[in-house]
Amino acid sequence: MTLTLDGRLRGCIGSLEARFPLVQDVARNAYKSAFADPRFPRVTADEVEGLEIKLSILSAPSPMSFGSEADLIAQRIVRRTSLQRLHGVAREVQEHAQQLIVVGIDNHAALDRDDP
Repeated sequence: MTLTLDGRLRGCIGSLEARFPLVQDVARNAYKSAFADPRFPRVTADEVEGLEIKLSILSAPSPMSFGSEADLIAQRIVRRTSLQRLHGVAREVQEHAQQLIVVGIDNHAALDRDDP
């Protein structure tokens, strides 16, 4: 899960292999990208509207064999076409990720108010 704000990285957390079902991984990584990336302070309510959320879903690693550069490019095009089918799903998941970030901001604000 990658968050950018005004074209600049704002948070990025993920893993190369699935650890949980997709919906749980997305929720966890959306939350961690917004609130637990050690490089950045927590995302604020003022930033949510401008956030761009990018979701990368990686397939299991598999060996590739190719005889030429053209063959390699052809294989990449086939794989990219398969990924485009996920685009609609990814958009819906990104919307849910943004909702999770808003809820997280609200929860952090409540916790901060309760802190003595």
